[in-house]
Amino acid sequence: MLPLSLFSAPQPQQEDPWAMGLRAMGEAATRLEGQLETFQAGRVGIVVRPDSAQSPESARAQLEELLRSTSATSWLRFDVADDDMEMQWLLIRGDALKGLARDAEVVCRVLEEASLGPRIIAAVFPFTWQQTRQYWIFQRRLTRYTPFAPVGPPGEQRRDHALESRMEKALRKQLPTEKKAKEWYPIWGMPL
Repeated sequence: MLPLSLFSAPQPQQEDPWAMGLRAMGEAATRLEGQLETFQAGRVGIVVRPDSAQSPESARAQLEELLRSTSATSWLRFDVADDDMEMQWLLIRGDALKGLARDAEVVCRVLEEASLGPRIIAAVFPFTWQQTRQYWIFQRRLTRYTPFAPVGPPGEQRRDHALESRMEKALRKQLPTEKKAKEWYPIWGMPL
């Protein structure tokens, strides 16, 4: 007797929600820049936690070597920087939001293929709106975007919660956003 699985319809492959979310940011460019007058800052940061056995220097060297030696990313314009929490930031530079989102997707795929995917914490897209800095943080564990609107001097670590709420409502149809504000974690001391 033949197994039943031979007769069942093939299941469609689920696309990676991480890749879909990064792509969504590129697709939201028209809404952000055209309608909301919120302009990308020409870069995106991928936050990577170092391995517990690594020093920040060796973690930085590992990421630089990986991206420079892989043909998929050899053309990228990027830097690697550390933050106050000793996390590494892959800072990708570009001219258009759609291209930056695509580049972030490629970098994350390369990290996944090198078994570094579980160490990715977030992708952070900085924007400027009415001369203030705003961030969209794509959290790896949620596979959702969360808004971040810091105010005041960096040392004060204050946020504009009302603006963050407006940001989320303005883009919830274009981006996979997290609606629960308790999940909107700030990232202070970003090298972006």
